[in-house]
Amino acid sequence: ARFFDWMEEEGYGTDVTRGEDWVRYAAKLIAGGQTVKRHEEVLAAIERFTRTKTKAEILAAAFERNLFMVPLNDCRDLVESEQLAERGFWIPIKHEAMDREVLHPGAFARMSETPLVVDRPAPRLGEFVLEEAARTSSPSAAPAVVAEGEATLPLAGLKVLDFTWVYAGPAVTRQLADFGATVIKVECPTAHDALRANQPFKDDVPGNDRSANFSSVTLGKLSLGLDMNAEGARDLILSLVDWADVVVENFSPKAMKKWSLDWPVLQARKPSLVMLSSSLMGQTGPQRMLAGYGTMGASISGFGYVTGWPGERPSAPYVAYTDYVSPRFGTPALLAAVDHARRTGVGQHIDLSQGESSLHLLGAATLDYTANGRVMAAQGNAHPHYAPSGVYPCIGDDDWIALAAPDDATFAALARVAGQDWSDDPRFTSNATRLENGSALDDAIGAWTARHDRASIEATLIEAGVPAHRVSGSADAFEDPQLAARGHFVDLPYGECGVVPFENARIRFSRTPAEPGPCPTLGQDNAHVLSEILGLDEEAITELIIGGAIQ
Repeated sequence: ARFFDWMEEEGYGTDVTRGEDWVRYAAKLIAGGQTVKRHEEVLAAIERFTRTKTKAEILAAAFERNLFMVPLNDCRDLVESEQLAERGFWIPIKHEAMDREVLHPGAFARMSETPLVVDRPAPRLGEFVLEEAARTSSPSAAPAVVAEGEATLPLAGLKVLDFTWVYAGPAVTRQLADFGATVIKVECPTAHDALRANQPFKDDVPGNDRSANFSSVTLGKLSLGLDMNAEGARDLILSLVDWADVVVENFSPKAMKKWSLDWPVLQARKPSLVMLSSSLMGQTGPQRMLAGYGTMGASISGFGYVTGWPGERPSAPYVAYTDYVSPRFGTPALLAAVDHARRTGVGQHIDLSQGESSLHLLGAATLDYTANGRVMAAQGNAHPHYAPSGVYPCIGDDDWIALAAPDDATFAALARVAGQDWSDDPRFTSNATRLENGSALDDAIGAWTARHDRASIEATLIEAGVPAHRVSGSADAFEDPQLAARGHFVDLPYGECGVVPFENARIRFSRTPAEPGPCPTLGQDNAHVLSEILGLDEEAITELIIGGAIQ
């Protein structure tokens, strides 16, 4: 609503932007309560307004008016970013072949005790052969021998205090829980985790304990329903800090400080503690207070400009992209810090910017700019170095097949399967000519695939050695034989929803496979945490209930 107030102030309000409940607008749209025509009129009104603003003005308004709104940055914007400059993200590294320094993405996380160091270019072929041979030939400690049947989950005994919400933080602690860590999720009973209201819901019935997204990242955790602003809550948290090895939070930088639970306070109380703070822009820099979701993280980190079709509007990746990517950096950083703390007794703080860590997946694009001055733009499904690479229509309702031919042999196999003389066509005889005539090649392949169903064409292409797979939907995933063979889905109980399927851990350990546990309902483990983990007696628990901390 604040955004539309701004539009109104500057004379850009219209009938379609007035009187709408914008908090519930998305749900209304999904439920069909808004016509496509009306929604397009809303978007057109917004565009007329935003076209009067520069990207810098948009970002400034996000801070001044507390708006969830950011510009779409390209690689040039990222290199010139004041935020990234102040955080020292870009590292100049000398390249001998170019005889100059080139800016590289720096550390994916800022670790207070054991900082990650980026100080040399990628190795030349064979550059470190002798050094590596000397290292691997030196004696090392023998690994501990575990008797058959005695193996435990690799993170058994690790104690985690979890202040995370939505997705970027919970996805980290879900991985820890999968492999044996005891994770206590702290959640306010009157201000729920926002992901609980996120669709889809079991049987399309909304409810606090019915969201697929929320339950997916909460498997195996203990739920403590605690009002952090109530009397006695902070003392209770400090007792849990004394118990914990690790604290994880993904609020904006001001939240933990407001509760006097920020890193300096917790470090002074427990020097061996490891704390991971994951936020959109990191704990420092002029944009540190920018609050938002992974959709914003993807846009401000450069993904919006490289996603979509050439010459058309930027599309940006599907949903909250950086929320899904950044946990893959946060978890290994956290485990490295835990290992260091166990060996030295010294904890540390990990400052993880979701935008910065995700930006490493644009490494080639950013280096192309810093080394060659080229700004990567959207190119659809096309690959910059070979053709074909794309998604093509099949018989059926919105059925598609994805395929690629990265070399001449694979392209010849594709042509044989299709029964076409593409390899003899002058436009397609080499990779260079295929790239030059990519649109014509896509049209030819699409005309062939459109006559076949995706299942048969997928099987035929794979048998011929052509990389291919149908474009899968959710229902396809449950019928996928590869996912089934790997045990990708597990059935677990979830409160009133009964037993439902969840995604298993994404990594398969041969000796100590993950054991995802059920998703708790809100406050389900209050008694266990208070009495068994903290050892509180009945009188102390009653006082917490009377004071409103526990509900």
